[in-house]
Amino acid sequence: MKFGIAYSLLPLVIGLMMFSQNVLPGIYAKQYDIPLTLISLVIVIGRLTDIVTDSAVGYFSDRYYARAGSRFPFVVSGIVLSCLSYWFLFMPQERVDVTYFAVWSILFYLGITLYAIPYSAIASEICKDTQLRTALYGYKTTGTYCGIIAFLFIPLLPIFTSTSVTIETMNFSALIAICVSVPALLIFLFKFKSVRKNKVGKNIKEIKHESIILTIKETFKNRPFMIFMLAHFSISLAWGCYAGLGYILMDAYLGIGDYYVYILLAFTISAIIFSPIAVYLGAKFGKKGAYCLSGL
Repeated sequence: MKFGIAYSLLPLVIGLMMFSQNVLPGIYAKQYDIPLTLISLVIVIGRLTDIVTDSAVGYFSDRYYARAGSRFPFVVSGIVLSCLSYWFLFMPQERVDVTYFAVWSILFYLGITLYAIPYSAIASEICKDTQLRTALYGYKTTGTYCGIIAFLFIPLLPIFTSTSVTIETMNFSALIAICVSVPALLIFLFKFKSVRKNKVGKNIKEIKHESIILTIKETFKNRPFMIFMLAHFSISLAWGCYAGLGYILMDAYLGIGDYYVYILLAFTISAIIFSPIAVYLGAKFGKKGAYCLSGL
């Protein structure tokens, strides 16, 4: 596919950075003696802000696209902010406390929001055919899983004395993320420059701009969307419990922190193998059927 590989590179970087957040609370609690209750509170507050920022970024991204025909400023600023925040989270300075963790965590997730929502919308603007669009999302998902594998392989490198995720492996992952993000972003901008130059059509320019408050109100009136959100909430809650507690459970309670990367590598590789199957199921049974099946 013409844009497939280029579209998967930035998700690779984001996958590496996002998955590392699963172990970050345990590392900060163990290395810097920050109570897990405070860390959990910070994470909850950070994700609650996504309720506001996700809607706002989607709204302003659409408005900017209608006016300028591009979502690039949002993607670029999101990647820059994410990488900067990730650097400070994984290269902690001398004075590390709960405030330090809170500020950079919230900025990190804001950067992810600035990147993720416009980036997903770009796929719809490139591919009008639903099957091609599904395939493009498949590339994006595969890139994300490759980023997760890259993070999990770091503790297995011979330069480290242990296979556990430590402050040293965190530092190394920050270096890798920054180094890879630069060429990934440049390739994205170069490969998708034709999309950026593609001026918006008359139908888009004539869209009536509603206020963001009215947009939110109309969203709650959309019954199919609210049903979808209820299902998505259930799946996200289950995944969040697993992602947030998995490392702490294995390391602190089960005492198998050294095997964490092996267990998650097996899980992630199986997910990559299943990705093409998911694309096939989506094409054969429809996105709703495939989504319901995956939720089970």
